[in-house]
Amino acid sequence: MRIRYLKPSFFTNEILAELPFETRIVYTGLWVCADRKGRLEDRPKKLKVQIMPYDANVDMEKQISLLAKKKFITRYEHNGFHYIQIDEEDWKEHQKIHHTEKESIIPPIPPFTGKSKGKGKAGKGKQETPNGALTVKQPLQTEKTHNFFKQFWEIYPDRDGKKPGKQEALDFLMTKTCPIKPLQYPAVLLAVKEYAKSDQWKKDAVRFLKKDYWKGWVPARPAPAKAPEKPPIVHCGECGEKYQPVSENDFICSGCKTKFETPEGQRILKERKAKFIKNLEKLKKITTPPPLILQKKSPAGDSGIKR
Repeated sequence: MRIRYLKPSFFTNEILAELPFETRIVYTGLWVCADRKGRLEDRPKKLKVQIMPYDANVDMEKQISLLAKKKFITRYEHNGFHYIQIDEEDWKEHQKIHHTEKESIIPPIPPFTGKSKGKGKAGKGKQETPNGALTVKQPLQTEKTHNFFKQFWEIYPDRDGKKPGKQEALDFLMTKTCPIKPLQYPAVLLAVKEYAKSDQWKKDAVRFLKKDYWKGWVPARPAPAKAPEKPPIVHCGECGEKYQPVSENDFICSGCKTKFETPEGQRILKERKAKFIKNLEKLKKITTPPPLILQKKSPAGDSGIKR
């Protein structure tokens, strides 16, 4: 049990005043039993001993059920264990947690969809899901969605130091009609990174995801690099065999190059290469048409075009 704060507004709550006196005492007792997140084990017998040890006629299960019915707490199950979550809005309003207090080891209310029973004040509670009990493993797509949203929310930029619309964005992604499919999650993450870098006024997260607004922030893919063109296969100027030259000056194959490794061979090779380049330049001049030279029209009336 821990020391907790209660503001005067706690005692003037008209909805709480409708509950029996012992139920209100139990509610205050739950606060001192809860951890820093407002969570505690749902064990009525143990809570009876901790909160009202001298009142034998008090039914703790009944008092907890009344608080859940009035949405002051949420009762939920996780992996076969039962827990209580005090309404998060009330908890944050009244409590100022000391920085040395240990982190909560109780898991939060599992996110799921379906019809609810005994919903809490924040719209959460013990619910019936398509998979049955909460101990059943969630579908793979639901798990993917939550993993994606965790990354998305870490990247999403704040607005004036706040990040509004977290729950609305998650609810939007969890709906069956959500247009964003798991295959698009990597593209959405790339888009939100670009959006975070921009100086544009930041929307609520759900507005960023709706109506394909995020698609306008997906960075364009770079054009694929062209593969270098390979030189054509030619005949070796020495042996006549086919080979693939590395450059236009490479006029003999690598096998024939070994014949010219001596100083005399290098001299002969140099002369042949110079001759080869000279013939190549002549060939280019023959195959390349001369440019057109435009002149003023002559008095004789010829076209004025010369080659």
